[in-house]
Amino acid sequence: MRAFAAILLALTVVGARATEPATPYDVKQAPWPTWRGPYFNGSAPELGLKLIDDIGQAPLLWTSDMPIPAAHPGSGGVRGYWCGGYSSPIVAEGRVYVAYWTPPGRTAYTHTAEDADPKHRVTRRNPVKGRSDLTADDVLHCFDAATGKTIFRTVVAGKGVMRAESKSGSHLTPCWWAGKVYFSGSAGRIHCLDATTGEVLWEEGAGTAAGPAKAPPSGVNYAAPVAIDDVVAVPNRSALIAYDAARGKVLWRVPAETTVSVATPWRHGSTGYFLCGGKLIEAKTGAVRWSIPRPPGAVAPLAISGDVLVMPNRGGTWRSRGVTEAEAPQRSMTAFRITPEKYTQLWQLPFPSPHGSQFNPAFIHRGNAYGRMYRHPESGDKEEVFVRVALDSGTAKVLLTGRKNAISGYSPIAFEGRLLKGNASGVLAVEGTGKSEVGPGAGQAANSTSCAYADGLLYFRTESNTDARLVCYDLRAAAKRREDGRAAAKGPGR
Repeated sequence: MRAFAAILLALTVVGARATEPATPYDVKQAPWPTWRGPYFNGSAPELGLKLIDDIGQAPLLWTSDMPIPAAHPGSGGVRGYWCGGYSSPIVAEGRVYVAYWTPPGRTAYTHTAEDADPKHRVTRRNPVKGRSDLTADDVLHCFDAATGKTIFRTVVAGKGVMRAESKSGSHLTPCWWAGKVYFSGSAGRIHCLDATTGEVLWEEGAGTAAGPAKAPPSGVNYAAPVAIDDVVAVPNRSALIAYDAARGKVLWRVPAETTVSVATPWRHGSTGYFLCGGKLIEAKTGAVRWSIPRPPGAVAPLAISGDVLVMPNRGGTWRSRGVTEAEAPQRSMTAFRITPEKYTQLWQLPFPSPHGSQFNPAFIHRGNAYGRMYRHPESGDKEEVFVRVALDSGTAKVLLTGRKNAISGYSPIAFEGRLLKGNASGVLAVEGTGKSEVGPGAGQAANSTSCAYADGLLYFRTESNTDARLVCYDLRAAAKRREDGRAAAKGPGR
C-alpha cells in the first residue's frame, strides 16, 4: 500500500481548471433531488453553513414515524430476498422521498414454521423456480423533511415482482423534477407521481396496467432515473431510454456497446444533454454527439463539474472475466475537457494492482475529484482506498485505506468541505471534519445506500431486520449548541 501511495502522490500532469458546477435545478427548492445530488456528482450546494467539527456528536433530529423495509438481503421479514431494494433518499420542497417494494398481503416467505424447511427457503444461492418470481407492490414513501412524519405512502399494488436477484427490484433512487417524482419499479415500469399528493400520473414499461407484471430480465432498469429539459432518462443493461416527463411517451433509445449505468445530465448553453456509457446524447432528440470508448464492465457513473468530465473505468477482477491478467482492461480514473463537439483528455490516474481492482462512482467537490477503489489481494480481505485528485493538475493523494468490510458502502457525498459515506457501521467521515471515524447512526446505517444532504441536515436509511427507518441528523453547529444547552439545563442525572 505504501508503494501504491507513492505512485499516486508522484502523478502530476498538466490539466485545466474546472468552472463552477451547473445544475438544471433550483437548489433552494430541490437541494438533493436525485441520487448524487443536484449537480449529479455527489456534491451539495455551498451555503457557507457553520457545521460541527465532529460528526459523531451530531444530534438526532428525528426518526421516521413509519418503518420502511431494510435494504439488505434476508432482512425485512422476507427470507432470502433483497427486500425493499437499495433506494437512497432524495430531498425536494421540504420533503424526503424513498422508493421500495413489499410483498403484497400474506405470503409464504414471512418468518413462519415453513421457513424452517430448507426446500421452501429462497435465497440467492438457492432460488426456487416458480416461488422467487411473485407479484409485489411498488411503493413511494414521502416524509416531512423537518419532522419525519409520513405525508403520503403511494402503493402501486400488484405490478411489481419479487425476485431473489441482486439487480432486480426497486433498489433505484427516485428523481424529483418540476413537481413530480419518478421511480423505477421492481418489474421495470417507470412510475410518475405528483410530488405533493402522491397521485400516480402515468406509468410506462414492462407488465400491463390490468394485471401483475411479468418478471423482467435481470438488471432491467439497472440505474436510477435522472431528468433535464423535461426528459427523464433511465438506463438498463443495454440502452438509455428517454421518456417525456409530462406524458410518459418513449422519446428515444440509444443502444450501448457496454453495460450502462446512471446517466449524468449536463447543460451547455440552452441545450441539455445526458452523459451515459461514455456517450454525449442530446436530451430532446437522442442524437449522439460523440462517444468515448470504455472497456467492458466500465459501469461506474460519470461526474462532471463545469466542462470537466471525470470518468472511472470500473471493471471487475480479471479472473472473474475469463481473461488473462495482461488482457484485462486497465482500471483508471480519467478527466476530459468536453464541449458538444469534442472531448480532450486532461489526465489519467491508473490503479496498478496485479490482482484486480475497480473504481466506484467518481464525485467532485471544490475543484477535486474523488474516487473509491478496491482491489483483491491474493489473501485476506479486499482493500479499499479513497483517493483525492486535483481537477486542474491530476495530482493525487490517498485519504483513507482499509478492509472493504470496514469502510464499504455506496457513493459518498460531499458538502461544505466534508466528505462522508454511509455503511453498516454508520456514517464515516473521510475528510474535512478533523476526524476520520464513525459518526451518526453508528451500527445502524443501511449498507449500499447513499446519504442525502440538505441545508445542514443529513438523511439516511437504517438497517434492521425488524424496524428499519429513515433518520435525520442535524450537522449545524447551532443545533449542537442548543442541544448542549438543554442538557446542561436539565442537570446531571435528569
